[in-house]
Amino acid sequence: MGQTFAFFITVIVGIVAFTILSIVKTIANRGAAQWGKDANQPVPPLFEKMFAKAVSERDDKIRKLEDRVAVLEKIVTDNHGASKLADEIEKLRS
Repeated sequence: MGQTFAFFITVIVGIVAFTILSIVKTIANRGAAQWGKDANQPVPPLFEKMFAKAVSERDDKIRKLEDRVAVLEKIVTDNHGASKLADEIEKLRS
């Protein structure tokens, strides 16, 4: 009796698992078949807001990085001029 019950439960679990996998596969195939078919589908408003925020944050970060690069370029060019001036003074001292 115990083995028969265990076998019965195993068969039920197998059938349920097979059914679930079949449903998931069908849904996935439908999604893959429809992917990119309608390029004019409206974008959900929440996604538009998230995308706009991400673009804005990216633009702010780019501006900050450009400012930092400008400061670093100035430091490099100013130091180059100072070291050149220091070399000329040393030459004059010699």
